[in-house]
Amino acid sequence: MAALFGMSRWANMGDVYLSKVTEPEKEEEEDADSKAVGTWLESAILDWFDNHLGVTTERHLRFESGVYAANTDGCIIGPGRRTARVEAVVEAKVSSEVHRWGPSGSDEVPDEYVLQVHHQMYCSEAEKAYIVVLLTGFGTEFRVYEIERNEAIVDAILKRGELFWTYVDTRTPPPETPRLESVKNIARVPEKTVQVDRTAVDAYKQHHEEFLEMQKVDRELYAAMLLQLDDAEVGEFDGGRVEFFSSPRKGYEVKPTTVRRLKVVYTE
Repeated sequence: MAALFGMSRWANMGDVYLSKVTEPEKEEEEDADSKAVGTWLESAILDWFDNHLGVTTERHLRFESGVYAANTDGCIIGPGRRTARVEAVVEAKVSSEVHRWGPSGSDEVPDEYVLQVHHQMYCSEAEKAYIVVLLTGFGTEFRVYEIERNEAIVDAILKRGELFWTYVDTRTPPPETPRLESVKNIARVPEKTVQVDRTAVDAYKQHHEEFLEMQKVDRELYAAMLLQLDDAEVGEFDGGRVEFFSSPRKGYEVKPTTVRRLKVVYTE
């Protein structure tokens, strides 16, 4: 949901739009170890929360309301008039950005998570959300935040959602340009040819050539700077110093894969 409001660091509305109207060429692969660690941490954080609050959370529930759907890490289920109801949704987080989180017990959390839990509250009809975070900046610390449902935020989510689905239903791309990674990953139809805007082609070609020239100039200036150092690691100048120290770098193996590269061919 944060992507639709321009608050996500990993996606924008254009990315989400592409995910609805196109098929990906390949699914994003998540490292098995990272996935296992994430699953383990989420479970451990929710276990801590259960013990801290004296509750039992129901894990990994999905809720749908019209075109909206939300997956939750956990929920606190309470009795209802006819059926059980969701008293609160619970979201587990791990963060090293301690400065973005307020004191435990407050509602001072990053804005993108406020949107996330309000989306979950709308779909689950809950009136409250808890965000439990394991902070890892200096040592480790658990903090719990209580977010009361705010109908103004819910209304804003619904309005933004209506706008987004208008783009999807009419196959009209939103104003936000999707990330290059998203566009490159659209599944292509072999041998299919379409007409493209010559102005866009020329603009890309010119900018790319200027970029390559700037890279060449950068390498030349870099070499000239190192030449001035001669066989030294440090060079001093009026107002500062230049350092050229060695540092260890971990090795890695690039798995075999197939990549696409953009090439412009002018025929006239």
